[in-house]
Amino acid sequence: MSNLGEVFLRKVVLVAVISALAIPARAQSMQVYGKTGYLGEYELSSNVSEQVTSGKKEYSGPLAVKHVGLCTRDGPKETTGQIRFQVAGSSSRAAATLVFEAVECTWEGVLLESYHGFMNRADKTSLPLRLWTK
Repeated sequence: MSNLGEVFLRKVVLVAVISALAIPARAQSMQVYGKTGYLGEYELSSNVSEQVTSGKKEYSGPLAVKHVGLCTRDGPKETTGQIRFQVAGSSSRAAATLVFEAVECTWEGVLLESYHGFMNRADKTSLPLRLWTK
């Protein structure tokens, strides 16, 4: 290959690399579901968006909490809040903060429907919590 051909090829590769770097990565969103309460009487759901902060992926979004237990009157009680969590690497292991009804709760566990863990409330009480994504 001639010097002119090599120079042209290098310029084409350089432009391709710069173009690829200039395209922003698309933020991912996902659905989060959960159940909490000693009898699983509360259903949680959220559509979270991904943000990258200090090189770490964090997901956050509005949280809907619905009481679906047997003792509901006039239909299920629904409240809203916020959820924020980080996933460790490529695993399903996560650390989450949930805020609803002005109470902040923390949870660490695995984002699988079959994983049974506990969320810790600010008042030092714990409630069973399962969280999973789709």
